[in-house]
Amino acid sequence: MKDKKPKHKAKLEIIGLMNDEDILFKKIPCTCSQDPKDVLNQFPFKPCIHCHGEYQEKCFFDEFKNRECFDVKDFDLDKNYNTLPTFKIRTITKVTIVRDKKTHEIRAYTF
Repeated sequence: MKDKKPKHKAKLEIIGLMNDEDILFKKIPCTCSQDPKDVLNQFPFKPCIHCHGEYQEKCFFDEFKNRECFDVKDFDLDKNYNTLPTFKIRTITKVTIVRDKKTHEIRAYTF
């Protein structure tokens, strides 16, 4: 019987975390309407920097908080950057947060 590959036990490292005191969008007051019936003047219909930053942060941490390392298929590309059927399996151990320079919102993440 063939031995199964052991699952990754190491915890995923997140690079680019900031303290709440240093994040600018948390200091900006919410401009959304506090009336629950006034839906059109609330995020996401109304652009609110505070609520957008909170939403981005929640989405990121729901995806990566307390997660173990994982594998992804890294497909090979030809000279015109078209995907080839061959691939390599790459183990992701670190995720880097890409933040907005002004408000420190999470814009993206890279492996």
